[in-house]
Amino acid sequence: MIITKEMIPPPPSIEEIDFEKEFSQLKDMFRSELQQAGYTWDAMESDPISLLLRAIAYRIILLKAEKNKLIRDFSILYAEGAALDNIAAQWGEQRLSGSKGYFYAKVILSSPITIKIPAGLICKSTDDKMQAHLAEDLQIVDRDWFIAKFIVDSPIDSSINGTITDWVLQTSFSFVIGMEQTEAITGAGAPETDDEFRQRIMLLPDALSVAGPESAYKYFALSANEHVKDVAVFSPEPTKVHIYILSDEGDGTPAPELCSEIEQYLMNEQIRPLTDIVSVLPISVVQYSLHIVIFFYPSTKNIDEKLTEIYAKLEVFTYQYHRIGFDITKTKIYGIIDSPYIQKADIFINGKEEDLIISENQAAYCTEISCEFGGYNV
Repeated sequence: MIITKEMIPPPPSIEEIDFEKEFSQLKDMFRSELQQAGYTWDAMESDPISLLLRAIAYRIILLKAEKNKLIRDFSILYAEGAALDNIAAQWGEQRLSGSKGYFYAKVILSSPITIKIPAGLICKSTDDKMQAHLAEDLQIVDRDWFIAKFIVDSPIDSSINGTITDWVLQTSFSFVIGMEQTEAITGAGAPETDDEFRQRIMLLPDALSVAGPESAYKYFALSANEHVKDVAVFSPEPTKVHIYILSDEGDGTPAPELCSEIEQYLMNEQIRPLTDIVSVLPISVVQYSLHIVIFFYPSTKNIDEKLTEIYAKLEVFTYQYHRIGFDITKTKIYGIIDSPYIQKADIFINGKEEDLIISENQAAYCTEISCEFGGYNV
């Protein structure tokens, strides 16, 4: 079982950060000391002493915040970024760095020419959001165009997969007059997030087992490729192990090549117990739409802003619940959007006011989110 920080209380040494409380305690302490010396103090906000105590209180909360961060940096449940990387290093583990995407493009020349085009030729998208380079040297013989592979240097993110856009070559070659992308970007994978890396670190001790437990197979499958978003492991009968893979691309259905790569990785005798017959299978993706009609209390202002906030919460929810075996229920959704200004909400999943139940070898993928103002309820 993966433990999350929501399941256990934070370390008791983490202190509350409350400026007003610190300021009030300093004023009370200072007033008490003055009274013992026979003085009184009105504690006016503009009093120089009040200003000094405010500065001291602010410094105190900064020191507490710094101490709290140091404590979190040594806890696997709370550590982030480089702190989490250092915890993983104790186990000899590293964060998956992601993978660069690539695409093919037709480069157009001014006239037939024979020349060697060096690898590294830079191009940028016209919206200046992406940069790529020519993957390898190309020898052109009496041609006025050529097809070449380009590797996307930035961003390193799976969201660019499937993109076709306009590019501009950054070159001093006068004979190069343009380029046209011929195939969509593919193969890009985002670096492992803190939560994903944390999950793998927690599974790592089980990977040391010689008996092939479920969590060990999960760890190795997640470590094999950065495009593996989630894993489910089942044994339908003795010696047979079925491993279902959810991809981070598209609706989560993994490509056959990804399943094959994971299977080959798990067949390594350093990973797989000799008696296990391992099969890596694509998860079954269940698509759904989410439509919510929201009724507000009459005093609610800025309805459009409220609907935008709710939509953003639902986007996060659908991403987090794009996992294997996670049901999509009205109770969970209402818990996400609930707030003091909402009187009620009618929740429709695939057009029905019913929960979407997901089996242990399925994953739900949201194709559409819509929020509608239903009116005011008195």
